[in-house]
Amino acid sequence: MIDQEGLSEIYDRHQLMMNMTRKACKALGLPLLAADDIASPTVTAIKPDHFSAKQLKMMLKSSFNLNVAGGQAHLADEIIRIGHMGYCSPNDVLLCISLLEMGLSKLTGADTFGVGTKEAEKEYFHFLSRKEDRG
Repeated sequence: MIDQEGLSEIYDRHQLMMNMTRKACKALGLPLLAADDIASPTVTAIKPDHFSAKQLKMMLKSSFNLNVAGGQAHLADEIIRIGHMGYCSPNDVLLCISLLEMGLSKLTGADTFGVGTKEAEKEYFHFLSRKEDRG
């Protein structure tokens, strides 16, 4: 995969998916565990403050067959982690965010449809536009 895609492109893709996920979470009002300047390009951790992370994780799995990780050690039930590395693509991130929006709506009753997806789509679109401009 590295030979086929190229190392630089892999780094760019992981950075893109991190930015897509983080912007979507911010738009949805989901508190992020790590600050932007130390965020990982491979996983985004969300630490909800107005609902149970464990409940969201279980509901995403049971309702939408979406697996998100919980935390480790003392954060096991307090955060959810969305992985965006390896074989993951920006399209996978868009699907995950869409399902997260549906899960949040189901869990909280809030109208979250399209809120995070829009921000992720804009980030993806601008990334592709910049890539095309570079040739």
